[in-house]
Amino acid sequence: MIKVLAVGMTGGIGGVETFMTNLYKHLDSKEVQMDFLVHEKIADSYLKTIRNYGNGRIYKITGIKKNFLKYLVDIISFFSHNKYDIIHLNECGASYFIYVFPILFERKTKLIVHSHNGDSAHVFSHKLFRKIQNYRTDAMWACSDVAAQWMFGKSVADNRTYSLIHNGIDLDKYSFSLDIRNRKRKEFGISSHSVVVGSIARFEHQKNHSKIISVFNEYHSVNPDSVLLLVGEGHLKQSIESLVEECNLKECVKFLGIRNDVNEILQAFDVFLLPSLYEGLPFVTVEAQAASLPLVVSNTVSKQIDLTDLVYRVDLEDDDNKWALAISSIVLSSDRNRNDYLILKDKGYDMGDTANIVLKKYESLL
Repeated sequence: MIKVLAVGMTGGIGGVETFMTNLYKHLDSKEVQMDFLVHEKIADSYLKTIRNYGNGRIYKITGIKKNFLKYLVDIISFFSHNKYDIIHLNECGASYFIYVFPILFERKTKLIVHSHNGDSAHVFSHKLFRKIQNYRTDAMWACSDVAAQWMFGKSVADNRTYSLIHNGIDLDKYSFSLDIRNRKRKEFGISSHSVVVGSIARFEHQKNHSKIISVFNEYHSVNPDSVLLLVGEGHLKQSIESLVEECNLKECVKFLGIRNDVNEILQAFDVFLLPSLYEGLPFVTVEAQAASLPLVVSNTVSKQIDLTDLVYRVDLEDDDNKWALAISSIVLSSDRNRNDYLILKDKGYDMGDTANIVLKKYESLL
C-alpha cells in the first residue's frame, strides 16, 4: 500500500479542497492510504467525505500566521513521528511549501508539487519558495500551462517538464435536469422565467466580485426580471454586501454562503459570470460546462477552460455594457438540453479517469 499525505486544504470550499476529496473518494483504499495535513478546520462536507470513504486520517497543526513558534513545534513533531511514501502538496502559491519544509532534510519521501492556480498577490514569497521547492520536488503537476508557468517558471512550462492533471469531477452529477432546476429555483424563491446570473467563488481579490456586481447592475437595469446568486465566503464578503446595498440591488442579489449542493445550484443558473483577475483552470468552470451552462469569463482566464463552445470571453477592461450585452446574447440563444458532460468525459475530465492516472503516477515515483 502507498502511503500519501495530502497537503493544501484550507477551511473554505474551493477547487483544491474539492479536487483532493474527490480524488480520495475515487482512489482504492486498498492501494492508497491518504491522510490530510491541515492548519485550519476544513468544511463539514469534506470531513464527511473523508470519514465515509477509505481510511484516511486528518492531522491538524497550528497555522504559521496564528502562532509561529507553535507552528514550528507542530510541523517538526509531525514529520518526525509520521512517515509517508509520497507528499502530494497542492498549492496556489509556492509559499505553502512552508508546511512541508522538514522533508528538505530527508530524501526517502517523494514530493509532488501540484499547481492549481495561475497567479497570486504574494509574488516575492512565491518566487523565493519556488526555487526551494523546484530543487526538492520529485514531480511537478499542474491543472493548466498557466498554472505550471506560475508555479514552476517559464522554462518548465515551455519544455513541458510537468504533468498535466485534469480537474476531474463526477460528471454524471452535473448533467442538466429540469426537475432539479425547478426545485432549486423554488427553494430560492425565484420564478421559472427570471434570468439567473450566478457566481461560485471565494470572496477574495482574485475573483473580482466588485466587477460581478457592477456588470449585474448594468444587466439588471435593462432586464429587471433577473437575479444574481453568489455562492461562497471570504474576507471581502462584507464589502460586497455593502456594495450591493449601495447599488440598490439587495432585493435581487442572494448570498448563499458555503454550499455542498453546487451541482444542483448550477442547474438554476442561466449564465455563469467569471470576471477573475487571473486564473489557472478554475474547477467550477469544468462543473459549469458539465451542466451545459454558458459562461461569460474575462480574457485573463486560461484558454484551457474552453472544453466546449459554452465559454464566451470579454476583455476585463471592457465596460459593463459589453459584459451585459454578452449576458443578454447568451440568454437569448442558450440551450440547456445538451449532453456536454459526455464531451468532458471524452476529454479526460471524469474523476474516475483522473484517479487512475494519479495512481499510476504515484506508483511510478516509488
